[in-house]
Amino acid sequence: MNGIILAGGKSSRFGENKALAKIEDQPLIERTACFLGQFFPKVYIIANTPDDYQYLGLEIRADLIKGRGPLGGIHAGLTASTGFKNFITACDMPYLSRELICHLAKSSVGFDLVVPRFSGRLQPLCAVYTKTCLPQIERQLTEGDLRLTGLIEAVNSRIIEEDEITAIDPAGSSFANINTKEDYAAISR
Repeated sequence: MNGIILAGGKSSRFGENKALAKIEDQPLIERTACFLGQFFPKVYIIANTPDDYQYLGLEIRADLIKGRGPLGGIHAGLTASTGFKNFITACDMPYLSRELICHLAKSSVGFDLVVPRFSGRLQPLCAVYTKTCLPQIERQLTEGDLRLTGLIEAVNSRIIEEDEITAIDPAGSSFANINTKEDYAAISR
């Protein structure tokens, strides 16, 4: 299993490249890459501005089909990865839980996609995807259906419900993410 970090977003609500915003004096992208590098043999960054992340020394890939949002990033990541199974996350989730990732990985046997649901919301950017998702992703990209929920519904998915998650990550810290400067200020505190 490999790790894939999506860092290709426009950060329009944040106002600048949020992947380079710092938490505890470390850019978010670096924090996530170092964390995933502790237990995945290979970590990929999917970004359309590769020069921003060259200093990390990781393989960086751009979207194969531009302007398709997270689904396009997932497509690029799964296509690039040498692993059949991949943990995919966004660059703006600074408090991922190793235990939760391990639980998702263990729960992925026999499934194409394993995704948590927390506070009533699916969390597809903290999930395990297999390469068997690629034909459906390509179909959706061709049809212009960029909904991650559409992918979850179309493939053999397992939803990890909140009671399983809170046994591992009681506060759901793994799902804290940064979209705005207000989110950043709250998480930084």
